[in-house]
Amino acid sequence: MVDLSSLPTVFTETRKKAVAELLEEFPDPRLGTVRLSRVLQTDTAQLWADTSLFEGDATLPFLRSLCSVLSQSEFLTSILERDPDLLISFRSDEDFSRSSGRPVFEEELNRHLELLEPGEPFQKGLARFKLHEIFRIAVRDITNRASIEVLAKELSDVADIILEAAYEKAYSETLKSLGAPYLPEGRLAEMVILSMGKHGSRELNFSSDLDLIFVHEGTGDTDLDRRREAYEGWLESHSFARYLSNEEMKARTRTVDFERFFTELGTNLIEMLSEVGE
Repeated sequence: MVDLSSLPTVFTETRKKAVAELLEEFPDPRLGTVRLSRVLQTDTAQLWADTSLFEGDATLPFLRSLCSVLSQSEFLTSILERDPDLLISFRSDEDFSRSSGRPVFEEELNRHLELLEPGEPFQKGLARFKLHEIFRIAVRDITNRASIEVLAKELSDVADIILEAAYEKAYSETLKSLGAPYLPEGRLAEMVILSMGKHGSRELNFSSDLDLIFVHEGTGDTDLDRRREAYEGWLESHSFARYLSNEEMKARTRTVDFERFFTELGTNLIEMLSEVGE
């Protein structure tokens, strides 16, 4: 019988017996016990376990999923150990049964961005969202709840929305810094992002990199006098850029050409994605 003495006190003897029986279904019950103890170290995580993994002393489906994941993945165990709030953000095992699409991902990303504290970088919200969804999709993979095709699409959708949010934010910050790249017809010039490789073919896996090509439209110089107008208009039509927005314009006396503007935008975007881990 596996030693369960390392489990927190919310695990009564009856609960420990149930956990032991579950872990015996997996190749290394001892390792599963150690990892379960690691991810439930904080008081908050233990309170969550008391109501999300058990109903009284009866086990809930989430416990089986968690034991399965921890027994098979040191990577996911390490993620939960570093960020206990990630685990408690899931309410029940049903969170892993549904297939998520664009509307669900938008709602979840907005939730993570709304939780940002003043002074925290925008990309921290993106990183939290990414970890949340990577964990959810990985659980779906390990517990055989979706096909490879569905999982690849979900991973690609997550990458899409992170890229979109990062672009919206990077554009707004570059606009404030270098001026507004207005085209002759009066609208802002933008950049097209072409995704190559597995992302471009909607076949991302957990270890895929993003291969991106940036192409911008138009030529000309930025407009410093209309920066604030352009910035406010951008925020109005691009909701992700509104988080942690600051209308203070950087002092600048010279315009730049579009090539310089979009080079700076591309650099800012790459730096943001690098910090997120894309």
